[in-house]
Amino acid sequence: MNDSFRTNVFVRFHPETIAAACIYLAARICKVPLPNHRTPWWSLISHTDLAAMRDICREILRLYQRAKPDSDKLEKTVSILKKAQQEAKMKLKGSLGGSTPNTQSASRPATPSKVSPYTGAEDQKQKGDNLINGLKR
Repeated sequence: MNDSFRTNVFVRFHPETIAAACIYLAARICKVPLPNHRTPWWSLISHTDLAAMRDICREILRLYQRAKPDSDKLEKTVSILKKAQQEAKMKLKGSLGGSTPNTQSASRPATPSKVSPYTGAEDQKQKGDNLINGLKR
């Protein structure tokens, strides 16, 4: 059932139909006979019919027919792309001259003129006043 998350069946069918299809598929693969009364077992589940269950089974089985990706080839592609990205980054850095841009404007002071009351500003002011008063003497 978890494999069906990799398909679009959860968008197309009700959860009850998907669950019934998984039971149907597992029984078919394991060759386990399911109850066969006057009414089929899947008709007891709402929104379920045999055609929908077979569509879901086909979608799930299609997952196993796909070729597995070659991990070595994928890693090689990723390393090539990383190298290209690093080269582009270095080229861009070189065109900027390697310096960081100046974010401070001339109209703004480098330090704030007001000290936040939550950073011990009163203690700092008192120490500064004491220092200044000590220099005046």
